[in-house]
Amino acid sequence: MNLRAFILGTVAANLALVGLLLWQAARSPSPVALAGVSVTTNVVAEVVSATPAPLPVVTVPGSPPFHWSQIETTNPLAFATNLLAIGCPKETVRDIL
Repeated sequence: MNLRAFILGTVAANLALVGLLLWQAARSPSPVALAGVSVTTNVVAEVVSATPAPLPVVTVPGSPPFHWSQIETTNPLAFATNLLAIGCPKETVRDIL
């Protein structure tokens, strides 16, 4: 394809696009016709802020304070044993390891 054919094709495409734009502009309703139209969307009558109630803290009486460093170890077998000792389900231990 030579350069002249490419330029002519581009100019023709641009002219077609300008013609399409002018045709659509002629078909659209005028702003004066739209001036009488009122559009109502959802109207908020009152805004109520829903603050969630604070969750109660559940403590088990007689249990000592727990920290994750108490079960942490580099030995996977000991780590699994520690997790099971604090009540972690076997499926969760498998997922962790």
